[in-house]
Amino acid sequence: DPTTAWERRVDVSGRVDDAMRSRLGLDLAPFLTGPVGLDLAVELPRGRPDEPLVDVDADLTPAAMAVPDLGWRKPAGSAGRLTAMVHPHAAPDGADEVIDIKDARVDAGDLVVIGDVQLVGGQLAKAGLARVDIGRSRLRVDYQNGGSDPDRITIRGRMLDAEPLIGGTAARDADDGDAGDGDMSDSVTVDLAVDSLRIDDARRLEKVEAAATTVNGAVRRAAVQATLPVAPDTGSQRGPGTVRVTIDPAAAGARNLRLDTDRMDDLMAFAGLRGYIAGGTLGITGVIDDSAGTIHVAGRFEGRDYRLMNAPAIARALATASPSGVSDRIGGRDGVALSVLSGDFVYDDGVITLEDSRAHGSEIGVTAKG
Repeated sequence: DPTTAWERRVDVSGRVDDAMRSRLGLDLAPFLTGPVGLDLAVELPRGRPDEPLVDVDADLTPAAMAVPDLGWRKPAGSAGRLTAMVHPHAAPDGADEVIDIKDARVDAGDLVVIGDVQLVGGQLAKAGLARVDIGRSRLRVDYQNGGSDPDRITIRGRMLDAEPLIGGTAARDADDGDAGDGDMSDSVTVDLAVDSLRIDDARRLEKVEAAATTVNGAVRRAAVQATLPVAPDTGSQRGPGTVRVTIDPAAAGARNLRLDTDRMDDLMAFAGLRGYIAGGTLGITGVIDDSAGTIHVAGRFEGRDYRLMNAPAIARALATASPSGVSDRIGGRDGVALSVLSGDFVYDDGVITLEDSRAHGSEIGVTAKG
C-alpha cells in the first residue's frame, strides 16, 4: 500500500525459553528464567528496510523474575507483561548499531517500570525510567553510560526501601574493599534525592540527599544528609535533627568515615537506644579497614551538651560514689546534664568495643571501657 509509511509488515508469535536465549547470547538469569511468550509486529519503513520498527508484546507470566539486590521476586505463573516499541538503526557516524526502546512498560506483581532505553553497540547507553515501582519503592531513575568516565545514575522519588539493600551493600564493601580509587574499571556515580528512606518497619529517614561513587560495587566516596525522626521520649520542641555522613578514600585498603548530628537524642533513638539521651550534639570519625574481611571501623566519638536519663543500671553503679540525688535523677526522667561525651571505639562485625570513654558535667564524671 503506497499510502502507508511502511512497505512490509510481518507478524510473528512464538515462545522463547532459556536455551533459545542462551543461543542468542541473551542469558538473563537470574533476572529472567523460564519461557516467555512473544508477539511481534515488525514494520519495515519505506526506503529503510534495515531500520525496522518492532512492536513487542511479551507474556512474562510463565517465567520467573528476580531482582536479587532489591529482594524482589515474581514466581513463575504470576501475571507479568512487557510491551515496548523497538527501533534498531545505525548510529549517525555509522560505527555502531543503535537500538532505541521506546514506551517500554513492565507490569509484574508489585513491579511497574515505564520508560525509554537506548543500547549502542550492544551496551546500555542511557535510560530514562519515569516510573519505577518495586515493592515499597516509588522512584524515577535516569542512567547515562560514562564511557571512559564513571557511569551516572540519578534517582528521585517519594520512597526508597533500603532494607533489602543494606545487607548486600555491607557484604560487597567487605568483599571488594581492595578496589581503591586507582582502579575505576567499574565505577558508578549515584545522585539520590528521596522524600523518605525506609530502613525497616520501625525506622525511616526523611528528606534524604546523597551523592556516592562506587568502584566494582563498593562505596568509595559518599556524602549523605537526612532528617532524623524526632526521638519519641526525649525529642525537644524545636523539631527533628539532621545527620550528615561522609566517606572518603584513605590509605590503600581503607576509607575515612565521618558522622555529625545536631540531635544526639534523635540519632540514639534511631539506632535503638531510645529514651536514655536528651538533646546534645555528636560527631564520630573513624577509619574503615577494608582489608579486615569483615566490617571493621576504628574511630573516636565526641558528644556535647546532653542529658543522661532513664538509666537505672548506671544509677545503681553510681549510687555510692555520686553526690546525693544525682544517681536518682540519672535513673529517672529528670536526668543529669553532661557537657562532654568522648572516647575511642572499635566496631568489628557487629560488636562495639569502647576504650577510654568519658562522660562528665558539673555534677558527675564517668569513665568506661569494654
